[in-house]
Amino acid sequence: MPPTGTAVPAARAVEQLAEGLGPVAAPELVCVMVGAPGVRSTSDGFDGLRRAWADWGETFSELELIVDDVSKCRQGRSCPRARSGRHGTAASGMEQDSAMLLRLGDGRIGAIEFHVDP
Repeated sequence: MPPTGTAVPAARAVEQLAEGLGPVAAPELVCVMVGAPGVRSTSDGFDGLRRAWADWGETFSELELIVDDVSKCRQGRSCPRARSGRHGTAASGMEQDSAMLLRLGDGRIGAIEFHVDP
């Protein structure tokens, strides 16, 4: 994970996530992107994670992630809260509060969920 409070280009943040979590991820790891109500996609493995972020971020000229906080959630979950975004046509940046949820089972990460609405 990028250090708390540090802006990191999204592509690099995804690589840091894959490098750090790879050794503790379950073989059947899934990546879930959750947007507006009813908008959800699922991809397999860290390759799916990379594809999902590339697809989501293609509308932005610059996309940075800033991890604000990491907290433990119930039932063996970790929930980093983050901000992201700079739209391709915006003169100034826009920020979107969001959250990442790590679903744990049997001591491994089985799913990584990204939620636009924390």
